[in-house]
Amino acid sequence: MRACRGNLDEAENYIRRLNVRVERMLRRNWRKLEALAEELLRAKTLTYRECVEVFNRSAARCQRREDKGHK
Repeated sequence: MRACRGNLDEAENYIRRLNVRVERMLRRNWRKLEALAEELLRAKTLTYRECVEVFNRSAARCQRREDKGHK
């Protein structure tokens, strides 16, 4: 029984760590995800290449905002 509990504890800890990583990833990329969602609502479907282009445009806009904020 103890071995089973150890595996459950490990699994729970692993899931908690994954949740933290996902939350960080979402916070870091939220504006890009919003841009993608807006484009999907407009276009209804996007290819992989179009998704990458939306992300890249959004990332460039975010970078320009950050650059202006630091000057």
